[in-house]
Amino acid sequence: MLGRAAFQGGADTYFLGVTLHYLIAISAAVDYPARRRIFFFREHALVCGLFFGNGLYLVMNLIVLPLSAPHVTQPIARRDLIHGPMV
Repeated sequence: MLGRAAFQGGADTYFLGVTLHYLIAISAAVDYPARRRIFFFREHALVCGLFFGNGLYLVMNLIVLPLSAPHVTQPIARRDLIHGPMV
């Protein structure tokens, strides 16, 4: 959203991060009660969960991860996956 300016930090990056954080939190807070009231979601929870999980997987792997790691040009090495959580 901010391009290369995001790597410099600053007030714009901070306010965008806070705004997006609260947007996601509020949308989840509105979505949960709505799903509890809609008959289809209650009666077909497994099917809806599978579609939601697959959709989330696709969005994360096809949109979020490529945009959040523009400097990565090769697959992640196994040692990096092991070392990452230990930091």
